[in-house]
Amino acid sequence: MVATTLLNDTLCTNAEQRAELAEQLPAFRGFKLLNVKTRLATLLSHIGREEIFEQFTRHDITHINKLLGMLDWLIPEQTQAAMTPCDWLMLTLAVYFHDSGMLVTRDEYARRTASGFPAYVSDVLLVGDKGTDLEVKLAALPPETRERFMYQEYVRHHHARRIRAWVTGQNATDFGDARVVVKELDELLQALPEMFRKDLGLVCESHHLSDLNDLSKYQVSQPYGDSPAETCNLQYAAVMLRTADLLHMTQDRTPSVEFRLIAPTDPISQQEWAKQMAVRSVRSRPARDRDGAVDEKLPRDTIEVHADFRDPSGFFGLTSFLAYVRRELAQSHAWITQARKEGASKYEFPWRDIDESRVGADGFLRQQFEFTLDQGKILDLLTGHTIYNDATVVLRELVQNAIDAVRVQRIDAEKSGLRKYKGAVAIHWNSESRTIEVQDDGTGMTQAVIERHLLRAGSSKYQEADFRKRYPTFTPISRFGIGILSCFMLADNVEIITAAENEHEARQLSLRSVHGRYLIRTLDKKADPQARRIGAHGTIVRLQVRPSAKIEDVAQILRRWIVVPGCDVTLSVDGSAPQRVGFDTVRAALVDELRQVGLAERPGALRVDEIEEGGVKIAFAVKWSETFQEWSLVDVPHSRFAESSKVITGTCVEGIRVEFTTPGYGEPAFYALCNAFGSNAPKTNVARTALEVTPELHTMLRSVYRAYCRRVTDEGVELERRGFSKTWAAEEVRWLVAPLVDSSATSPTLLDEAIEQIPFVIREAKGQRARVSIADIRAEDQWWTTDSALFMSAESLIREVPGDASLGRILSGVGAQADALPNGSIVCNMKDLSPSYAGMLLRRHLRGRQNRDRHNQAPH
Repeated sequence: MVATTLLNDTLCTNAEQRAELAEQLPAFRGFKLLNVKTRLATLLSHIGREEIFEQFTRHDITHINKLLGMLDWLIPEQTQAAMTPCDWLMLTLAVYFHDSGMLVTRDEYARRTASGFPAYVSDVLLVGDKGTDLEVKLAALPPETRERFMYQEYVRHHHARRIRAWVTGQNATDFGDARVVVKELDELLQALPEMFRKDLGLVCESHHLSDLNDLSKYQVSQPYGDSPAETCNLQYAAVMLRTADLLHMTQDRTPSVEFRLIAPTDPISQQEWAKQMAVRSVRSRPARDRDGAVDEKLPRDTIEVHADFRDPSGFFGLTSFLAYVRRELAQSHAWITQARKEGASKYEFPWRDIDESRVGADGFLRQQFEFTLDQGKILDLLTGHTIYNDATVVLRELVQNAIDAVRVQRIDAEKSGLRKYKGAVAIHWNSESRTIEVQDDGTGMTQAVIERHLLRAGSSKYQEADFRKRYPTFTPISRFGIGILSCFMLADNVEIITAAENEHEARQLSLRSVHGRYLIRTLDKKADPQARRIGAHGTIVRLQVRPSAKIEDVAQILRRWIVVPGCDVTLSVDGSAPQRVGFDTVRAALVDELRQVGLAERPGALRVDEIEEGGVKIAFAVKWSETFQEWSLVDVPHSRFAESSKVITGTCVEGIRVEFTTPGYGEPAFYALCNAFGSNAPKTNVARTALEVTPELHTMLRSVYRAYCRRVTDEGVELERRGFSKTWAAEEVRWLVAPLVDSSATSPTLLDEAIEQIPFVIREAKGQRARVSIADIRAEDQWWTTDSALFMSAESLIREVPGDASLGRILSGVGAQADALPNGSIVCNMKDLSPSYAGMLLRRHLRGRQNRDRHNQAPH
């Protein structure tokens, strides 16, 4: 206890002593570093209380002192000498506060439901397959333990953002209502300049981000006063904080005596303790010359880890962690090196690698074994029929890649104020030379994109963090990174010419085999004919189709896949005039497809409606019944379904057809076509033959079913406008919804949920009739129903009477008391209704009348 108190009450490290010099500068006059450390030590000692993070590794002042001490050898002497007092102050305070976001007070936990915690649990923690697995495990815990664990995960997820907000005096309740802590930190840091506090929060948050290459965010020369001593290199402070925090993995952070006393049950805590308890030392490794001899004159660039394990779980935990640290060191080295090359900074970061040869294993072989890939055979699998099982998808892959490039270019154009850009994709098929060419005027590919993604199977630029940050609302059609490989299903020769707007030269690749190596030829954008054809940006992909590959009707292939591309897509066959592919709307697409099978739109007989609902646009065909004076959905005959070449129904994602059944159903039930777009669009499997079962799919299905039910509801309103009674309209609505209920819905539960909003039940109160839905019924405490010959006869009469005739008025005329409850009436508690009550009620109604001839019951 004495030793710990001494460390808390003194600035015992070189970094702190250099940082203390900043107190003499005008910008920081009145600030006392020692006072901050002393009071902060008390705050940090509360991390792990309230049964939150109690099983975690140490995040107290001993962790802080260790990190500051490590800076003595992590920062090269030459850089230490060049660093300003402001640099040292920023780095020291960032080390002080970087883990403070894990502090949870009793008051904060008590106010957890008033923060972003409930939304985090429902929208992040318990989402997807991992969320389902976690929910099962949590169900086995006592309620209070479960609640505290979930709040711990919420704080862990947000702790870096919490401290950034707190340092600047903000109580960001989306990350937890921590007003007491915010007030305490505000008092600690009030003597600091406002801009310095803002940057301190940014550096503290950075240890959980991967954007330290952004020099516009992490300024390498940020002034807080007039003198050079009051200037700070934020990027270097962020990199050193990140590095020191990663490398503190020694026994002093996870003492074995505490491990035995606490016996952590949280899996993450167990992993942290297991991998760190055996680490004896983390230090720099002496450099060696070419002969392997130690040479102290050479700069050190590798960190060595000394550890001994008797348990394989800890060994693999540490080695996996070290692999991550190795990548982080290499990335940090690249960031600082780039800043030095650009002349923005002179500070050095020499560390590039981790030496784990001194991580020992007792009782098991140290050598690690793993699955390896036979690259050649994997590429053969990807370019064969194993995944796609259909050579025609090559065209789809090329076109959807081109459309994505156009969509990104459109975003860039709009940001630049160029709103006239629409984008175009041109497809050329020469049947004699058997050449397919797909050209777009999209973004094109830079050299970096070619290296990182085009020639790397399974890699997509659209999945990169930097891309998602720059285009947060963009949802790619192509996301698996194997589209270009599909070309080898049809061709042995693939040629790509591409030009990016921000590069002076275009690039050409000639791919002769999936197993070969390739050279990239640079083309002058102004002088080379092919580069001039592309212009400032765009791509051409040209395939020489093998004689054995079957390519029949290219127009029909494209028509099958490309429905609502969102840009101009054209096809030219054997030099003919370009013909448009795809449509502007799903309605136009369905109208054309119906015409192809002889079902053209006819005024007053057949039409196609389009509805947008929750990120889904859906079109469906309806036909007019002269007998019943109503519009109803058009069923797909089974004989029409058997014509595989005629595709009429389907579900599209961002304009590309994925499924070929009626949207929301497992078969072509009635003529409908939909397109899901935006962030809620469902994900597809690798082959794009089906939609993955994800929350996005449920969102889309809910929108589709609601759109169908909206159409039925609107038709019920129209029936009354045409002069039919409410009773007749309610009964007809039940028939109009029959195609939805009788078919194989993908999600019957979501369908029933939508049907519950359709008003198909007659309610009468105080002589007034109304059509209501099951949702309306649920809102009532009780609902009385009757079953008697008198009432049934009266209902048959009311059904035929136009207007607002009511049962009460008719029965009062024959001496009956309409407000009395007749014998045989049933009362039910509406809160007891099952969620699928509406679907059950409709199915029962339809079964009871399925053998009757509707045409004999026409209204008079």
